[in-house]
Amino acid sequence: MLMPDTENNQQSYPQQSNQKPGPGFPIVRLVGLLSLTTGACTDYALAPYQGKGNGETSLFSQLIGSLKNGDLLIADRFYTTFAIMALLQKQGVAMLFRQRSNAKTDFRQGRRLAAKDHIIQVKKPKRRPVWLSESQWLEFPDSIEVHEFAVDGVVYVTSLSEPKKFPKQSLALLYSQRWKVELNFRTLKTQMGMEFLRCQTADMVNKEIAVHLLAYNLIRSNL
Repeated sequence: MLMPDTENNQQSYPQQSNQKPGPGFPIVRLVGLLSLTTGACTDYALAPYQGKGNGETSLFSQLIGSLKNGDLLIADRFYTTFAIMALLQKQGVAMLFRQRSNAKTDFRQGRRLAAKDHIIQVKKPKRRPVWLSESQWLEFPDSIEVHEFAVDGVVYVTSLSEPKKFPKQSLALLYSQRWKVELNFRTLKTQMGMEFLRCQTADMVNKEIAVHLLAYNLIRSNL
């Protein structure tokens, strides 16, 4: 989201580095948790758009504590990482993601459940994410078990590993509902005017975003 080009805004939320000073606008990154049932935003995190530790997964790591045991997180393939999956499993939060496009899926490996449907071990990578402390990283196991399956050529990863209780066709259909979240974010940006914020200082920008989300949740509660 963009905001007025003031010195205070630039200090907290600098414009993109490939833009020359003057023609660019300060920009903030927002990552939020939206309920698939109600559409409400249950939590969010803000950071400058660029810089170490300000990426999407880094911001999401600040929101994991808002998820409770028994919740189900549905997210795109960007979140299909060992660290995120291990944290969710540790917290008792179920997950349903698309598999990363660069992942090498071989359904001949692992414990076969059905055609293009198996349980695999995901090994802990050597490199620690910047948003995890060394002590947290050392607590992770050397590998985690996940359920990987394909429906209509699309590969998914989930922690829901009981085929009779969670058929893969039903999981794929559930995942397709994630598009509603994208539409809700678009509503926030366009219809509620969050594409370009108005406040002149970063502190007020943060409050402006909070008010937008509060108004959005109030509207959702009356639908």
